[in-house]
Amino acid sequence: MDLNHSPWMNATMDILAGHPVVTGTRVPVWVLKGHAANGMPWEQLAFEYNLTMAQIREVLRVAEPFTLTELGAPVDE
Repeated sequence: MDLNHSPWMNATMDILAGHPVVTGTRVPVWVLKGHAANGMPWEQLAFEYNLTMAQIREVLRVAEPFTLTELGAPVDE
């Protein structure tokens, strides 16, 4: 999975073992997608993670086709 083509997120081995994060932060993309899927308002996401609404909108747009597991979420066993 190569999400580095988006200016809104990147994935490098030196941050969270290569799982995608919001560019310029250590906020995992799977965390934002998971909270949004569970109904957390975007305004609260912005406040909790110190992000702009544009960052949230674009990260969620780019992450939409990926599962939480593909984005690095832990797998319950």
